[in-house]
Amino acid sequence: MKDIIEIKATHDDTIRIYCDFSNVCNYNCWYCFPESNTGTHPWPDVDVIKENIVALVNFYNKSDLINKVELHLLGGEPTLWKGLSAFITYVKENSNCTIKILTNGSRTIKWWNRTKPYLDKVSISYHHQEANVDHTIEVVNAIQTDCQTNIQMLMDINNWDKCVSIYEKLRDNTVVPIQIKKLQVEFGQRGWM
Repeated sequence: MKDIIEIKATHDDTIRIYCDFSNVCNYNCWYCFPESNTGTHPWPDVDVIKENIVALVNFYNKSDLINKVELHLLGGEPTLWKGLSAFITYVKENSNCTIKILTNGSRTIKWWNRTKPYLDKVSISYHHQEANVDHTIEVVNAIQTDCQTNIQMLMDINNWDKCVSIYEKLRDNTVVPIQIKKLQVEFGQRGWM
């Protein structure tokens, strides 16, 4: 299945399944990987993918060597997938796994309130070029009591003062961990900002 990009067994007997469903994104950040937001990889058929993922999760859950299965949802921006709600609902109702999502957090509060019961962990990557800090604070405060939440603050050296100011506002108005993420000068290269 081409949508699963990696399956890892860890020292803590956890299987982590990383699903990169599409490269559709509503942001166009200059520093992102060029293929992360072109939309050339369409969303999967929800009926096919949900059954395959549940079968995979249940396969690992039957193993005596595995204690936990984690499903990591990636993208582009995975919350844009119209099938996401049906997918995560089906997975939660038909298997035993932790669902984690990496998102830019741009969906509406109504969407987050409807979706948060099916998510175990939400990691919001904050992109200063596109995101709205007040909306991100509102999202974090709406979901953090229902699912483990953190923010990844992407620090752009070309807009350092702006990024520091946003970081401080996020820090002062939320109670979740904020990770400082440095960016590569050129994606895929060794040089860091």
